[in-house]
Amino acid sequence: MIHGGDIYSNKIEYDFSVNINPNGCPQQLIDAMKDSFTSISHYPDPEQKRARMSLAELEGVTPDSIICGNGASELIMTAVRSINPKKALLVSPGFYGYRHALNAIPECNITEYILKEEDFLLTEDILNYLTPDMDLLFLTNPNNPTGKNIDSTLLERILAQCESIDCTVILDECFLRLSDNCHSFKSSVDKYSNLYVIDAFTKLFACPGIRAGYLVSNADHINYVKNYLPEWNLSIHSEELLVEGVKVLQETDYLERSIETIKRERDYLQKELDCAVRSDTNFLLIKSYFDNKIFNTNLYSELLKHNILIRDCSNFSGLGVGWYRIAVKSHNENMLLIETIKDIYSEFKYDRTC
Repeated sequence: MIHGGDIYSNKIEYDFSVNINPNGCPQQLIDAMKDSFTSISHYPDPEQKRARMSLAELEGVTPDSIICGNGASELIMTAVRSINPKKALLVSPGFYGYRHALNAIPECNITEYILKEEDFLLTEDILNYLTPDMDLLFLTNPNNPTGKNIDSTLLERILAQCESIDCTVILDECFLRLSDNCHSFKSSVDKYSNLYVIDAFTKLFACPGIRAGYLVSNADHINYVKNYLPEWNLSIHSEELLVEGVKVLQETDYLERSIETIKRERDYLQKELDCAVRSDTNFLLIKSYFDNKIFNTNLYSELLKHNILIRDCSNFSGLGVGWYRIAVKSHNENMLLIETIKDIYSEFKYDRTC
């Protein structure tokens, strides 16, 4: 699997492979989704007016700077097709969806910037990779799977240099609201004419089954991207999720409570797992020393025996065998994961937590 969430091929009771909000979907959104079924006899609004107006108010931009889509994945693919890059830079390890979108452009040459395993931090040496022949840079804030936020000052320098060489930047902020000290660059799309920012409500509100993402850029880019989307690419249910989701963020303390839960439970997991990379968001990258000592098995397959699914990161460029990603979940679920891992290592008489 190149993504988490493979509950369809395995018998899974606890899914730690997908990074969704451990506080679950707010009842207010669930009720809104149910109510939206009364409108299924109507076509969705192809102009997405309600969603774009709501999101524009939330993000401090104009409605013509936003286009909504069937999840972030659709908008990543569509933005890449509209840009049609000849040379693109990927930060590795990173989300596979960017490479998938670039692979749809046969002429595109992909270059990689490999994060150093010692801390997995994006540093200013990435500026050396931003040469005049570079057409597109993908950035994720925070990075997936490392969970590291990008320093805002460095990100400003990257955007400025990309602007000077006419290199487009697609900035993925899908996990930003679930992160520490988050600073969104959506309101900078007029300052940087080369900037596209992608976000989604599916991880934030723990409802990835309802695909609801949005792209923020200057109005000219948005109008051009529309040419590559179906006329009705946003369902009535997805638009309702976006509109009601804005209300949840503006009128309730759901986000604040979620951040508190994530910080508390992430600290617990990082304390228990001495092999975890320090994260700024709702998932952790871990390295299993167990895989290097016990042959013909691994932590992923051992946890599957207990109906627990984690993300095997061995197929991430820049990682390899023994790397895994786990989501931050409720305390009871996190305790169960830790106890199961300890039992696995005890069975193999190996005294490392992971």
